[in-house]
Amino acid sequence: MCGLGGYTGDVPNKINLAQALMCLNASRGTHSAGIATKIDENRSSIFKRAMSPLKFAKKLPRYMAANPNAMTVILHTRYATHGIPNKYNAHPFKISKVTGTHNGIMSNFKEMQEYLNYDKYEVDSQYLIHSLAEKGHLGVAYGSLNVAYFVEDDNYLLHLIRYNNPLSIAYVNKDRGLVYSSDGDHLEEALKWCKIDADIYEVKQNCELHFYKDNNGEIGLVE
Repeated sequence: MCGLGGYTGDVPNKINLAQALMCLNASRGTHSAGIATKIDENRSSIFKRAMSPLKFAKKLPRYMAANPNAMTVILHTRYATHGIPNKYNAHPFKISKVTGTHNGIMSNFKEMQEYLNYDKYEVDSQYLIHSLAEKGHLGVAYGSLNVAYFVEDDNYLLHLIRYNNPLSIAYVNKDRGLVYSSDGDHLEEALKWCKIDADIYEVKQNCELHFYKDNNGEIGLVE
């Protein structure tokens, strides 16, 4: 199943929010956990381990303290389907300038290998990130394909794709920040834990959302 969560923009209580999203999404995957940050337009960082998300959450404050002004944070809890549970197969994955996470199952694994002319990955999700990096889209992939990713050197803070699995978002801090999770109840609970008031919206099916910061410092959206 796997769990997605994260935020972008000016979000209050960042470390506690990241821990809350990680712990709540632990129910969606216990084989590994990971986090990636878009530090600025040209730099990013990944930290991941083959361990319980609950244990991993305790390591987040130290990691995040090293990048306190990160533009975007994406989190993942993994339930292994393709590829054994280890650090290498944990999300997020970085391929070229794209760093991303995926929950669900790609139904046409072999077809994607042929489409990309590449068959070296163990995890189906890596082919999705590869396609985004090389083609700019998910190519011929189909199945349960919720993806959260960011790209170095582009004008967006965060990209979200929803195909078939649930995905929810909330604008916070007077629309200056955005928080997301693959489970709307988890998102609501995480915001409550961190004393953040926000309305929660379910992303519509078969939708791609691209978030940026406008001239007023608010989160803008391109669909």
